Amino acid sequence: MRIQFQGELFDSLVQVSGMVMLIGGLYLRMDSQVNHVMIAAYADDVQIFHWLCYVAIAAGAAITFIGFLGCCSAYQESRCMLGTVMPALQICTKIKYFTVL
Repeated sequence: MRIQFQGELFDSLVQVSGMVMLIGGLYLRMDSQVNHVMIAAYADDVQIFHWLCYVAIAAGAAITFIGFLGCCSAYQESRCMLGTVMPALQICTKIKYFTVL
C-alpha cells in the first residue's frame, strides 16, 4: 500500500508539472501583451517563439497524459503498464529539457 501511494504521489507531481508546462505554453502563445512585446523586440524571431510555444504545449500535454497513465498503473499495481509508462516519461522529460535549453 505504501509503494502504491508513493507511485501515485510521484505520478501526480508529474501530471501537475505537465499541466504547468501546458498552461505556460498556452499563456505565452495566446496573451496579446506577450505577443506585442515579442513583435516589438524580436520582429524576425516571432515565428520561432510561436513554434517553441507549440512544442511546450505538445510536451506538456504528453507529460500530463503520461502522468495520468502512471497514476492509473500505480492504483491498479500493473507492472506491465508501469514498465510502459516509465520509458515514455523519460523520453518526454528529455524533450522537455531540450525545449527549455
